[in-house]
Amino acid sequence: MTTRRPSPILIPDTPDRSRQGGVRDWIVRVFGRPQPAPARPKRDWEDDGIRPGPAAVVEEPRAIHRPTIQMLPGRLEPLIPEVIQQEVRFQKAQGEKQEVTIGWEVGDPPHHVTLDHPSIQPLHAKMTYQKGNWMIESLAPNYPVEINGTPVPISAGPYLLAAGDQVRIGEALFRFFMP
Repeated sequence: MTTRRPSPILIPDTPDRSRQGGVRDWIVRVFGRPQPAPARPKRDWEDDGIRPGPAAVVEEPRAIHRPTIQMLPGRLEPLIPEVIQQEVRFQKAQGEKQEVTIGWEVGDPPHHVTLDHPSIQPLHAKMTYQKGNWMIESLAPNYPVEINGTPVPISAGPYLLAAGDQVRIGEALFRFFMP
């Protein structure tokens, strides 16, 4: 197996100019003139004419946005470890909706929980946390979520979960715990 190497960029060379001048002209023709760097504000020590020594470190302040993650009450504990072994816990990023989809599709946590099993649909269920309670609804029309053995069809809307309920998503069976 041979790997392809990138072809080199050929820079034209004019006989009447030096190599460096021809390269500079070619770069300006292809890429345009370079833009000057924006002026940065002076630091306090520059006004005095005193520069910090080599041991001094001057850093610009950085604005880092890290959303606060909050653990929500409630969890789904697997009852058939041969199908799914992972326990499902719920998180919420500050200022966002308290809604979680469940399925085999890969999604962004904390908004999606990926369960890898062939019996689970890409988007199988949606759980919503409102006023201290979890509600679940089916998103898969042919394979509805079951609560304590009773199917919850899409047309039924959200179902209010209670502590100890058994939740079946595909062949995965969970027990819902709420503190």
